[in-house]
Amino acid sequence: MAEKSRKKIISAKGLVKFFYVGQKAIEAVRGVDLEVFEGDLMVIFGPSGCGKSTLLNILTGLERPSQGFCKINGKDIYSFEQDAQGKFRGQFFGIIHQRSYWVQSLNVLQNVALPLIVNGLSEKVSVERAREILEILKISGLSYQSPGHLSGGEQQKASCARALVTDPEILIADEPTGNLDTTSADALVGIIESLNRGWGKTVVMVTHNPSYREIGNRQVFMRDGRIVKEEDQSWI
Repeated sequence: MAEKSRKKIISAKGLVKFFYVGQKAIEAVRGVDLEVFEGDLMVIFGPSGCGKSTLLNILTGLERPSQGFCKINGKDIYSFEQDAQGKFRGQFFGIIHQRSYWVQSLNVLQNVALPLIVNGLSEKVSVERAREILEILKISGLSYQSPGHLSGGEQQKASCARALVTDPEILIADEPTGNLDTTSADALVGIIESLNRGWGKTVVMVTHNPSYREIGNRQVFMRDGRIVKEEDQSWI
């Protein structure tokens, strides 16, 4: 089987991103070409400041590239109106950030249900779906706790549940272990692996931790805003 026979989810070509500090242009991403296929567990690896998170922001529609294009399922996401782009992003991507952001007045169950409510589902249906996801991830015991009272590892597991509740086509994990101790980080990475291997969920994970790059069937190495090496173990 050839890789091209798989469904291509993301296609990016010639991505460049400039930021300006005063009159000086800082080139954060420099001529990146990237494709993500259905079922991939892609790990984008490199030192802090090499452009990994900026690249993710471009791929998910949060940062418009200065040059190049990015297509999701064949659609140019930057051709959408802002509201349509946000709706598409919310339905297509589930995102785990390095630091979890919560509505502190809501408990974990309600926070996990919130993306569905925002998408227009009833509170009853949304909460039931959130309950199912928390049970699947074996963290239902956190349901009625305040997110602010959880440990860092527990918050990231809950964040994973929130990212999955809409059943997104692709899970994005941006340095998800960056603020965790080794035990909590390993547990979270194990969940991410099981979502890919067991559920078949397409995952793109950014990390600067060399311990986790080997989990990916696709390993992308970045330095100074460029992809300097890519390894594909899909067919080994």
